Amino acid sequence: MVTAEQKRKNCQYILNNLDKYVLDSREFFVNSDFDTYRTDYYCIGIDNLNNLDYFKIKREMAKMIIRDKNNWKIVYWEYSDGSKLLNCFENRNDGRSMPISSFEYEERRWILGELGYRKGDLEDYEEGKFDWRLKDYKASAQKTNNKTSSQPSHSENKPQTQHQENLNQDQGNQNSTHSEIDQPQKSSPEKNGQEGENKNSQSNNYLPSVTNVQNQYNSDQDKSAIENDSNLINNEQKEQAEELLKVIILAELLIKEKKFNQELLTKLIKEKDNNTPIYQLLNKENRTEQAIDGLARVKKSQESNNNSVDNNKNKPIIIFGGLFLVVLGLAMMIRVRNRKQKSS
Repeated sequence: MVTAEQKRKNCQYILNNLDKYVLDSREFFVNSDFDTYRTDYYCIGIDNLNNLDYFKIKREMAKMIIRDKNNWKIVYWEYSDGSKLLNCFENRNDGRSMPISSFEYEERRWILGELGYRKGDLEDYEEGKFDWRLKDYKASAQKTNNKTSSQPSHSENKPQTQHQENLNQDQGNQNSTHSEIDQPQKSSPEKNGQEGENKNSQSNNYLPSVTNVQNQYNSDQDKSAIENDSNLINNEQKEQAEELLKVIILAELLIKEKKFNQELLTKLIKEKDNNTPIYQLLNKENRTEQAIDGLARVKKSQESNNNSVDNNKNKPIIIFGGLFLVVLGLAMMIRVRNRKQKSS
């Protein structure tokens, strides 16, 4: 049982080190500093915080992203059928990422709007005009208290319950958002640079279809290895192992299709650096390292092809410049010869 004093300390520690924490898909606060691994401050969920503090931290985390919005970007899932869905907010400098759906509805809208997203109900969003008082984080905490006070406690489901209500609230907006992303839009000259960056970002976040990944996962030999491994002592560890296996499968499918995804490569490299027991389990035959090397080769090949295209674009300029110099040299030689003939 976590005491009220420890919950208060947990809250203060996260707020003091907010730039090191991320909000994961379970809506837990996870420290990106591996030195905190296996400490009480590595992964902190709603059961280890006062209810009010939990939503306060989420609000402060959203504010942190907006204050430093030039260093954050929106990342999309891009599937082989051409569909693209909102995925996460990612820090351009250190690679930290947080699922967009982990934030409360208002916070999600504010962050998307400040990062330049203009789809659905954010089409007319005015940057810098957000007001954190529109719905205080206390309202979210009170709503959760009212729903859970008369029900048995399910520790891992509390944040998910609140989040599910928010998803239902804006389901229509999300659906319209997803359909509009796929439509080509007219570009203006002043936006070309930004659009080029966006296209490059999307091409670096391609993913195979969900069905293909799930089929591969169901028949993967390492799936049974995870289920039968005695070192994975609880469901949380098994879920982490299953998640890493799916990331590896995604990487292997991308390599076969000669596609690249920067987020997957970054995640696999982090797993390798951390060298956790889960990583060691799935890397017994160097499977994870081969996935990292394969993605790196695809990336290098794509960069080489891009450079080749750029060089080919410059060839007409070089040829034209060379012809111009030759013609100019011939003209000068003719003029000099004519002058000599006149003088003689």
